[in-house]
Amino acid sequence: MTRFTIILLITFFTISCNSKKGYEDYNENDFYEVQGIVTYVEHSTDPFDSPQIKNIKFNYFLDLEIPLNGAENGLNIFKIAKGYPVIVYVHKDDTNTSFYGKIGLVDSLNEKEIIYLKNKMSVAFEKKIN
Repeated sequence: MTRFTIILLITFFTISCNSKKGYEDYNENDFYEVQGIVTYVEHSTDPFDSPQIKNIKFNYFLDLEIPLNGAENGLNIFKIAKGYPVIVYVHKDDTNTSFYGKIGLVDSLNEKEIIYLKNKMSVAFEKKIN
């Protein structure tokens, strides 16, 4: 019985230690805001979730030749679609650590970001009306 208990505890702690960190696990001062755009939206696959629960993917650092990608699962968002501009929180020490912030635009867009957003948003809009 003792061996089983020890194995169970080791397994539990190993699994729980490997879980992905969420935004709440960090200090909010460790992040800065950058512009992003939603590239993919789907409703949660859990049949017991609210229809507002969505999984999204987004690009950020839009002024790079190849923007970085991020994803969030289980977000409680009423209205969001592919092509929506979003503010992304990026970790100061690791640009690959990012989280969805909110729908909107950062205050300081550069010219490359403006062009990128216009192109992506117009394509998404044209697909919706056609």
